[in-house]
This record gives sequence, C-alpha cells and structure tokens, in this order.
Amino acid sequence: MAIANVKFQKAGAPNASYPDYRTLSVTPDMLNESWSIGWWLPRHLQKLDEIRNLQSRHQTSELVFIGDSITHNWEKDGASVWDRNYKKHNALDFGFGGDHTENREIQK
Repeated sequence: MAIANVKFQKAGAPNASYPDYRTLSVTPDMLNESWSIGWWLPRHLQKLDEIRNLQSRHQTSELVFIGDSITHNWEKDGASVWDRNYKKHNALDFGFGGDHTENREIQK
C-alpha cells in the first residue's frame, strides 16, 4: 500500500469531536443502542420505583445486585431462587443486559 500527498503539520486545530475517554465511562447515561431503546428506560424507571417503594415503607435494601444480563434475568429465569434467598432481604436487582460501566448509576 502506498499513500501519496500526506503532509504532517507540527500544530493544528481539531476538526472532529470525540468523547473524552477520561470521563465517558464514569458519566452516567442510559444504554442507547438500537436493541435497548424500548426496554432500558422503562426498566430503569421501574428500579427507581422499587427504591421509592422501600423508602415509603421506611425500609432499606440489605442486598443490591449490579450486573449484566445474567443478573438481569434472575427476576425471570431465577425467580424461585430469588424469592427463596433474596426477597426477604429487600434485595434490589440492578442487572441490565448489555450495560456498560456508564449505565450503572441509578439516578433519582
């Protein structure tokens, strides 16, 4: 492969924007992928309601699970295990399939 007419300059101005790698993964944001748009925000709002429900009863969660699709599916595929072992602790399941680090903070 050959590249012709390439000129390197010692100084210049940026001509494109890009995410700041130092803050991208720690800036809370919803999962905004085409396959997640229909369910991510409703699940997020449901989790906020679960927190508010506990607070309205003056209760706290003793266990909080943060994870990916495996943790997310405990509510469905692992419901019997969840109910038997974790429900009594007011456990909260904050697993979201496909999440990235920046999607982990639950906002009020």
